Amino acid sequence: MTPERIAELRAILDADLLDQGTAFYMACDDLPSALDTIEAQQRRIEELEAALKPFADDAAAYDPDQFDDHDHAYCSRFEVGHLRSARSALQPKEPS
Repeated sequence: MTPERIAELRAILDADLLDQGTAFYMACDDLPSALDTIEAQQRRIEELEAALKPFADDAAAYDPDQFDDHDHAYCSRFEVGHLRSARSALQPKEPS
């Protein structure tokens, strides 16, 4: 469901509260599309989390915070493949 479609449904509700049934049925028509969008976003979140995991795991080697955020990491255990996965995960994706 696009932001424009949500705005359209809200406008119908704002225009006439008695027309809630119409807005409800219009929203129901959009439900499969909205669910597809949610599922695609969930897959994207999982992809990004997986790409970030090696970096997050390595952060433990630098605890506690000693105001060294700008220092170069020296105890990293991530691999070149992790870097490539992170790069790939950040590439714009075509909607499926």
